[in-house]
Amino acid sequence: MDDFKTQLQLLTDIILKKRTALEQILSITENQEVLLRAADFDGTEMFWTMNEEKQKLIEEVINADNFFERTFDELKDFDTSARAFPEIVRGLQDLVRDVTDFDVKIRLQEQKNRGYAYRSNPHREINTGNEASKDYILKQYQKNTKKEE
Repeated sequence: MDDFKTQLQLLTDIILKKRTALEQILSITENQEVLLRAADFDGTEMFWTMNEEKQKLIEEVINADNFFERTFDELKDFDTSARAFPEIVRGLQDLVRDVTDFDVKIRLQEQKNRGYAYRSNPHREINTGNEASKDYILKQYQKNTKKEE
């Protein structure tokens, strides 16, 4: 029973880490909007530096998702019911809702940023970061990691 509770707490810690990364991604994305809305925006170095930081955070989110899934799958091996720890389970459910809300806010902000990017330069498509799928981002990360080795 203690192992089960420990696994539930681990899931909570993973989701908290993911929520923190998503909060930072949202903040960066909102700051990118400020740059994109600037009358003199020209694809500044700062925008791309922010994008690189955002990509690192996206990798953290992907890793947290993978770790969460593995940990969640391990819970199936226990005979203990989640009903034995209702406070922890409710907390996890609340965190999952928070994470989902951040995901939606980020996607909406990215869409808004694409509109500003297009208006600032209608002849060139600008990748603002979050429109790529998780699989694409993971493949890019693996590809970039191999280059560094």
